[in-house]
Amino acid sequence: MNMKKIDVIIKRGKDGMFIAIPEHDYPIGLHGYGKTANEAISDLNTVCNEAKEFYPELPNFEYNIKYEIPSFLREYSQLFTLAGLQKITGVNQKQLSHYLNGNSYPSKQTSEKIKLGFESFRQNISKVQFA
Repeated sequence: MNMKKIDVIIKRGKDGMFIAIPEHDYPIGLHGYGKTANEAISDLNTVCNEAKEFYPELPNFEYNIKYEIPSFLREYSQLFTLAGLQKITGVNQKQLSHYLNGNSYPSKQTSEKIKLGFESFRQNISKVQFA
C-alpha cells in the first residue's frame, strides 16, 4: 500500500482546542481537531480516510508529530509540574505558565532553549534502566 511520511504540526487555538496540521503538497486541506493532541491526530486520521473516497490517489500517511511549544506544554502539563519544567528547560515557572495558558508565545531563542532542555531530558531518561 502507498505510504507517505509527512510532518504534522500540533497547535493549540485560543479556544483551547488542538489542531493537527499536516505539511503536504496535496491540493486539499486536511486538518484534525480535538480537546487533546491525540484527539486531533485521531480526527486527522478520520479526515484523511474520508478524503480518500474523493481523492483515491492520496497515499496512507505516516505522521512525524511536531509540537509548537505552547501546545506541547499544554498537552503534557498534567505530567510535569511547572517547577519540574523549569528544571528541565531553564525557563522560569511564571513564563512557562504564560506559554502553557496561551497568554504569550516564546521567542525563537526561548523556544530553542526549551527544545534543547527537553532533548537533554529525553536523552537522560532514555538511559534509565530498572533492576
